[in-house]
Amino acid sequence: MRTWMQIAAISSAAENVRAGIEKLAEGVWDNVLLEGYDHTLTDVEHSAEPSADTLPGMLLLRYGDPLWVERTLQSCHTIKTHFMGIDDEGYPRFKSSSFGNLQVGDPLFAGGDTGYCARAMKHYLWAAWQGNAEARDWLVGWADGWRVPSLKEIDGKIAGFVPLTLWYPAGNITPPVEGKKWHDERMNYWSRPDMVHDTFLAAYWLTGDTNFLVPFQMATQLASQGPLPGGDLERGSREWQLARLAHLPHNMPAEQHKVGLYRWLTGDKAYDEYAWRTADATLKYRLNGDLESYRKRFEAAARSGRHNLEVQTSEVMATDRAGVPAALAADPAAHPAPTSVPTRLWVVEIGIPTLVAKRTVRPAPRATAWTYCELVTRLPSTSPRPLKFFNNCPARKTAVSEPRKVVTVAQSSAPR
Repeated sequence: MRTWMQIAAISSAAENVRAGIEKLAEGVWDNVLLEGYDHTLTDVEHSAEPSADTLPGMLLLRYGDPLWVERTLQSCHTIKTHFMGIDDEGYPRFKSSSFGNLQVGDPLFAGGDTGYCARAMKHYLWAAWQGNAEARDWLVGWADGWRVPSLKEIDGKIAGFVPLTLWYPAGNITPPVEGKKWHDERMNYWSRPDMVHDTFLAAYWLTGDTNFLVPFQMATQLASQGPLPGGDLERGSREWQLARLAHLPHNMPAEQHKVGLYRWLTGDKAYDEYAWRTADATLKYRLNGDLESYRKRFEAAARSGRHNLEVQTSEVMATDRAGVPAALAADPAAHPAPTSVPTRLWVVEIGIPTLVAKRTVRPAPRATAWTYCELVTRLPSTSPRPLKFFNNCPARKTAVSEPRKVVTVAQSSAPR
């Protein structure tokens, strides 16, 4: 469902479309979630999906509705209270990569805090987007807890390489098992450093602190120096790390194009060569307004929608597999002049909702080689409700640590 919101938000934002999505989100809340998070104890990739793929999007589709604000804050409260703590370095830290049902799995079996936990932090990101300062501070603190060790040389880890895992409560990169190295394959859950970089960029937008741009700049510079290491590389070696930097994990075509996001946020053109080399028609349209190439992007999607429509619209599927063809490319169609208006970005995995930054940063060292990156889509520049409406909403002031009781409001009387 995380790819449905873009379609619903463009054009007329038809009420029947939004109501249909809301009905599904209600079903997830009523039947899958326990206090705002998955009722089963499992790995974070899958336990975060039911809530993170529905509640943040509803903050947009029902902008200003206290019901969805409170539900998002309930998720934040559950995550903070049951799954996280403050580590010995003073940063917010997930206790494991397995949690749910108000419990935490054994980190020695499931892994410690990893980049995939950014999916659970999506609730904090969107609450911060709507102005909740406590949610912002908790997210930024978690991001800073990753930024600091990412920039250090630690036990053979090179500066600029995001650690595979940070372990609670120590807050370091080495597993709490004698003789185990930080890169031990059996000790680390799927690390997803790309999602850590997404969090750095989100923290930059939330704070304006350019220190959060340094990890991306450093990693891209290291990846650009070459030659690209190849062959059977020793795990944990410098060459192994450089090879991973040059091929940021990319397992789905619907994920973040970090160079494009960096460019939108900062105005820095240092990586334009890379951005253009890896950009699809959607990204190019945002950068140069090439409407013809962008239009052709939808031809295959349109053809696919003319076949097996009944199967496509009736089969029950998991929330992150029931995708709408070309959904992630659809939103720019609402803006014929893409470079002339502020634009919100939607980064699918952790859902960065932001504006094109008007601030600029000092240009980074120019990169000459490229790494694999992923796709970013954007949301329209206007919201269904003006921000001042939300500022007057009592739920806006609700603390993440003390969420108010969620009260279901009948559709006929809910604020719209």
